[in-house]
Amino acid sequence: MKKKWAQAAVSVVLLCSLAGIAAAAGDIRLIVNGRPIPADVPPQNIDGRTMVPIRWVAEALGAKVDWDPRNQSVNIDMTDLDSSRRQDELLSSWIAPQSAQEAADTWAKAVQRRNGAVQYSLLSDPLKDGTRSQYEAMNWVSGLSSPWVDSYQVDPVQTVDGKSVFDVTFALATSTGSAGSGTVSLSVVQSEKGWEIAEIRPDGGSSVLNGIVIFPESSAGESGPSLSTRPKQIRIADASTAFVWTEGGKHPVLWKTSDGGQSWSSVPLDGLHFGRPDLASAALTYFLDADHGWIGWSDSKGMNLARTGNGGKLWEQVTFPGTDHPVKFSFINEREGWLLTSGDAAMMHSRKKIYHTGDGGKTWELISGDTGYIPGDSATPDALPQVGISTSLVFRNAEDGFVTMDNPVSGTMLLYRTRDGGKSWRPVSLTAPEGISGAIAYSRLSAPVFSGGQLTAGIMPAMLHIGDRDVVTLYRTEDGGASWRPVAVPDPQAIADPDRIAFADADHGWAVSGDGRIMRTNDGGESWQTVQADQTFARMMQSYPYISTLAFQSDGTGWVLCATDDRTDFRLMRTEDGGVSWNPQTPASSGTQ
Repeated sequence: MKKKWAQAAVSVVLLCSLAGIAAAAGDIRLIVNGRPIPADVPPQNIDGRTMVPIRWVAEALGAKVDWDPRNQSVNIDMTDLDSSRRQDELLSSWIAPQSAQEAADTWAKAVQRRNGAVQYSLLSDPLKDGTRSQYEAMNWVSGLSSPWVDSYQVDPVQTVDGKSVFDVTFALATSTGSAGSGTVSLSVVQSEKGWEIAEIRPDGGSSVLNGIVIFPESSAGESGPSLSTRPKQIRIADASTAFVWTEGGKHPVLWKTSDGGQSWSSVPLDGLHFGRPDLASAALTYFLDADHGWIGWSDSKGMNLARTGNGGKLWEQVTFPGTDHPVKFSFINEREGWLLTSGDAAMMHSRKKIYHTGDGGKTWELISGDTGYIPGDSATPDALPQVGISTSLVFRNAEDGFVTMDNPVSGTMLLYRTRDGGKSWRPVSLTAPEGISGAIAYSRLSAPVFSGGQLTAGIMPAMLHIGDRDVVTLYRTEDGGASWRPVAVPDPQAIADPDRIAFADADHGWAVSGDGRIMRTNDGGESWQTVQADQTFARMMQSYPYISTLAFQSDGTGWVLCATDDRTDFRLMRTEDGGVSWNPQTPASSGTQ
């Protein structure tokens, strides 16, 4: 849950000069790289500037801080970090292969022994630059106790223009016998430092061999757009169709699969202008089905909204002047939809607007112009409040819709409902589950999921911070959202983050526990069972513990978009059996549709 609070603080409170630091208003909290840091001197807001204690920040980033009273100076020592780099250099010089064959043999042996440090030391500088954080995320251990590499064979293929190519075949085993095999192609070159691995290409394109990370994917060389981009969002259209929005390089790439991830094609973004790469990274994507989709982003010219009705072959764009930023789309069919925007953010408050379209996004009408809390001619009575950070927008039908929010400044849970198509909004009362003592300090509500013939049954995950702990709660409704009943999660220590919960309908849901297990419920969260997931999922959760997207359908088809703790590298997985077996997905260029 803490990752979301850090992002919220960055977006609406301040930008700090030290990377990875965010502060929240109220009792300002200090968060470094997603981890709350207790400080004996709390951060303070003085004349519009947030002042933070340097010792706690620097030490959280791995530095040593000392006060020199004689010279009245603060000394920050980064020796340990420099030492780590020097250690890498010494390891590389000690191994130093004397031939291309020796480099390939040493790398294969390091894979067999699960030694990521040795594997890394054999890479060329460009590959090291792209993979260090991934090896660190694996704690430099690249394999599992089972299966393991039973044996390997290194076969020379050819040497052309000073580059030697080898095929390395790994035979895997478990306690019950053979676990298959896989082949990797290595390209070895000679540089001023000696013989180095310049390229790694797996047979079939997957960097994970039955749970063993043969190499971090970004080290595969430049064989396609996916190798210079990172997935940031996934949108599930149906059981076989998904869209993945990626960033990196000079331009964003939108990937599409129509066969459950077996093959991918890049969707043209012709005519759409994002300006800077960071604007493309922050773009909002939404797909109703395989054909109808929308993208929203903001730049210096205003808020931009683009739509497609043919799966991305053709886009139409409109621009609204101003500083509003698109937050969430919600469509009930291919023509009628709504857009929630945010603007003028400060101190955990933001202006919120609602737009409506009846022609699929060709035109948009502002129907809730401003909160009633801001005096002015454009103020709309019974509008969404200033306080809170919007998290979702969901419409059941043309009249009935909901907006959920984070509330980091008080114990009031912010769920708002409209009964007139988004023109006016009223708060919905929610209560904490029975048996939980203490006052709610802050809360976060996730998107409600409705199901049934009239979409009257619904469920909504929430996180309540009570005392010094986070309590995950599910809220159920049987009357279309008029009233909600709290359902306490049986094991809040196992499921401690609503962002790691996904419901296909009001009854069937899945969750990823804090220790990386898949859990499932068939009764709306009243009870949960652990799914015996394969080693691929376990290995991926160890290296990529941050869940960016978790999505499931009623038939058990599910997707997980996960990342390293520092969000520098993402991985995509898919299951077709409710979370038992998982297949890594790599959007790779098989053509442009």
